[in-house]
Amino acid sequence: MRQVATALLSVGLLAAGCESAKAPSPQSLLTVDVGPKPIQAPLACPAPPPSTLPCILSLTPTVTIAEAGGLGARLEAIDVTIVNLATSDRFQHTITGETVKAQAGTDRIEAGKTLSFQLQIAYPVACCSAPRLSATFSFRFRDDKGNALTQDIQLAIG
Repeated sequence: MRQVATALLSVGLLAAGCESAKAPSPQSLLTVDVGPKPIQAPLACPAPPPSTLPCILSLTPTVTIAEAGGLGARLEAIDVTIVNLATSDRFQHTITGETVKAQAGTDRIEAGKTLSFQLQIAYPVACCSAPRLSATFSFRFRDDKGNALTQDIQLAIG
């Protein structure tokens, strides 16, 4: 009887060990956050009104990417679209993984880890205007199994 109890206990411990050693998911599970909300964008004008030179809005949002599926990934690019809500003018800019790598030291999100870095985007606007803006950040990843993953975030610029 004692041998049966010991055998059952051993099987139970082995089963518990198998459950705790979770296999990675079939693709990376990435969550992306961009902040602060709303994104702050100071306006710098090179000349006083009535100048024909454009002013520059400087956006420096912080991006945080977390991986929770047990499979690493590379950030291939971030497509940024800024829309002036008053005029419907659009500004599009692509930040490559190489640019992120140069700024953050890596373009890779390791399995179960978090990567945080700051973007730098300059947006030209007509002199001395105060546009109402919205930004969409479209993140493109490729995980270690070759899966293409995307995530979009839309934020107001204040």
